[in-house]
This record gives sequence, C-alpha cells and structure tokens, in this order.
Amino acid sequence: MRIESIELSCPTCCFNSLQKVGGDEWKCEFCGTSYNFSELRNALDALVGQQFPEDFIDELLGNARLERNPELGERGWRWIGRHGVLLTLDIGNGWYVIVKGSKELKR
Repeated sequence: MRIESIELSCPTCCFNSLQKVGGDEWKCEFCGTSYNFSELRNALDALVGQQFPEDFIDELLGNARLERNPELGERGWRWIGRHGVLLTLDIGNGWYVIVKGSKELKR
C-alpha cells in the first residue's frame, strides 16, 4: 500500500510545495525553507503577527476545528486542534494572521 504524500502551501514563498521530509520536518521544494512542526507547536505564542495559509495551520494544529471568534470581529477565527489553539484574523484567499497562540486546549 502506497501512502500519498501531501503538499502544503509554503508561508515563505506561497507555492504549494511544502513536503514532509521526516518526522515533523517539512521543507519547501521551491524556496528551500524548512519548518519543524514540533518546535512550532511548542511555541504557538511566538507565531503572533505572522501569516500562514489555512492548510499549514490545519496540519500544524492537527486536524483543527475552525469556529468563529466574534471577539476579534467579523474576520476573527479560532482554530482548535489536538496540538493547541490559535486565534486568527482572516486576511483573504485562505491566509490568516495569528493573533494569539496557546498550547492549552480550552473547551
């Protein structure tokens, strides 16, 4: 049985060329930027102010559930995944700015 590899949008160059290279390591085939998702998950609060595409956020948080967050206005969203929670603002075309990150899951 062959497992299909998925590609994510690269936050650096915007191409759909980010591929898993092992464990939690991802590398962009176009610009060469690497991301260690384990390190990012342990420092979600350090992502504040950065922009990420929705497929990247979903993979980073682990099958995230997306829900409206009216406290941030009409473009506010809360991403809740098994690795943490991100509060974001939708900036269009499937991209979000991180407003707050937390490893703790609040139900």
